[in-house]
Amino acid sequence: MYIIILLLILYLIKVIFYDSCASENFKLINNSIKEDITELPELLVVSSHYNEDLNWLENVNKPVIICSKKLESPNCNVEKNVGNECTAYLKFIIDNYYNLPNYVAFIHGHEFAWHQPKKLLDLIYNNAKYTEYDFISLNLFFIDDRNLGNGMFKNIYDMWDEHFKPYLNREAPIRVLHDCCAQFIVSKSRILAVPIEGYIHWYELFLEDKIWRLGYSFEYIWHVIFGEPDIVTHEENLQRFRDIDRIYSDK
Repeated sequence: MYIIILLLILYLIKVIFYDSCASENFKLINNSIKEDITELPELLVVSSHYNEDLNWLENVNKPVIICSKKLESPNCNVEKNVGNECTAYLKFIIDNYYNLPNYVAFIHGHEFAWHQPKKLLDLIYNNAKYTEYDFISLNLFFIDDRNLGNGMFKNIYDMWDEHFKPYLNREAPIRVLHDCCAQFIVSKSRILAVPIEGYIHWYELFLEDKIWRLGYSFEYIWHVIFGEPDIVTHEENLQRFRDIDRIYSDK
């Protein structure tokens, strides 16, 4: 009984104090760029968010937009908590398709993860050669290649002709290879190479929430969606950064 009461008290403290702090910091970060996004930077960072601690973004002196499924944002809101980070990325693209910066860095709402170097924003602003490439994975974590015709990724292969081919105008990939896991910089030209109807269609698929692990499967085809070869090796991706040895040693 006492344990239950203690857990309830801790939960209430979290709700009252943490969510309040997160909300205030959320507003601070979103205010770093005008609500109507009329003055676009060369590179804009878009962070997906549900309940992550946002304090790591507090002192960022670059414009960052938070696309949230939980807190009210002046710039980007996702109405349903589905699809992992995918729905946040798609919602931002849909809302700003005709008013994009030259480059967008799509990232998760956390500072630390097993699939990325520690200093993510430093990697974006100081090490990624984003003006030289149209697409760069920010994770720098090698994964085995995936055969989309088998296993858990077969849903992408099976739904390709109906849900992807009309917008990407290509056959389904069989084998894909790219550094995981759904954090990347992509150019405006690559985003616009896909018609807005495609992004809207995929976003609505997520809202329907009827396709098993669709968000996880999307992690392995973002590079395909944005015009990269099906297979991009870890070594090829590393060429898109400066000072890789320092990045891995300075964590």
